[in-house]
Amino acid sequence: MTKENQSWIAGNQGRNPHVVWMLQTVTNRPEATKYGHEFVMHECLENNQSSWRGSLVSMYIIRALKSSPSTEDTCFLLSMQQGGLIIDLEKKNIDPKQVGEHWDNPHGVRTSSLSVLRRVVAGVLSKRRLPTTGWIRSAIRSSRFQGGWWNNSFIDDEVSMRICGKRVGSRSAGVLHFLQTKTAGEVFQRGISVGCGDGQKEAVFIQAGLVEHFDLFELSRESIARGRVLAESQGLSDQMTFHHLEESVFESVGGSEIYDFVSWNDALHHMPDVFEAVAWSRKVLQNQGVFCIDEYVGPTRMQWSDAQLAAASSVRRSLHERYMAKPSEPFGGHSVKVERPTIEKMIAMDPSEAVDSERIMSAVKEYFPQADIRDLGGVVFFLAMNEMSKNFDSDRDREILQLLMLVDQQLLDAGHSIYAVAIARKG
Repeated sequence: MTKENQSWIAGNQGRNPHVVWMLQTVTNRPEATKYGHEFVMHECLENNQSSWRGSLVSMYIIRALKSSPSTEDTCFLLSMQQGGLIIDLEKKNIDPKQVGEHWDNPHGVRTSSLSVLRRVVAGVLSKRRLPTTGWIRSAIRSSRFQGGWWNNSFIDDEVSMRICGKRVGSRSAGVLHFLQTKTAGEVFQRGISVGCGDGQKEAVFIQAGLVEHFDLFELSRESIARGRVLAESQGLSDQMTFHHLEESVFESVGGSEIYDFVSWNDALHHMPDVFEAVAWSRKVLQNQGVFCIDEYVGPTRMQWSDAQLAAASSVRRSLHERYMAKPSEPFGGHSVKVERPTIEKMIAMDPSEAVDSERIMSAVKEYFPQADIRDLGGVVFFLAMNEMSKNFDSDRDREILQLLMLVDQQLLDAGHSIYAVAIARKG
């Protein structure tokens, strides 16, 4: 620990005991000596996810930056306001654009404050040419910390082509185009979506003139509150009715032939009995109504086959180490070997995750035998690459992304598909 830090700790012992405890704990660890400034900052961030409103992180970062000779002129304030971060650069020698976007979720969900904070630090450090190893190097290379293959625009665009036959920018846009083509401009008067989140995917259907009104069912009260605010800001409040799921939706909506459009988007794979869910979907649909799913349909509880694991591991072995960076492990990276998670781990993470997913397509084919199904693949872009997809730049790494998606297509042709879109009419 530097004398300067020791002096600061002594002066703040009474006022900021939490800050003092964190600095003493982290800076006294052997790794702090070996890896220096970056390790201390990372550990303070990681160990303070739930309590940084108390100014621990912001005070430490300001202190750390001001104590560094190369950042002596830089002081910035981090504060919470309306659930997001406001960055006030007291000195104008740092371009805010270098820090990165404040919001980065394609589905309208705000990034956690911690993720934004990490990008802020990464932007400042990169500007000041401080050491750029571990997670900070990864942050500089990637504009987002959000995982998920859909955050890579090249992959998302390629998947859209598998859905609708042309590149239209994203998986969601591909589903919309597929629906518009299949329904020939038809407008559905009353739609329903279960597990809708904040309803932004459904809002796109309304804005495109596909659906007049949606009944939206969701477990999370926070998502519902956010969805209502967004709907109002978009002038869609009268067309989007949110319902909190306090019981099974199959009990809440028990009538027959109520809706002319039923949508499942990344929610059906959370249903404990997908046959029951698809049977209910058919029941509530009017005659000639449309059923649409855009779903993970891979192995239940993500219990990958040996062939899928071998293929994904082979892909990782072929990649340069720079693509294997893992922000949550600053001095390590993703394992080359892709492994099957234990069922116990899956249940602990989310008891509903992929609980009956491998039966989804069988259920669709039973209740909607005329369904138009588009298998999307995913062994490469999901199983092998999902959490590190943002390590690939859609422009700079275009050639390698094209090759990786070609491998994924070959695996899809061999019968390995983790995602699918299906559209069917009840008739």
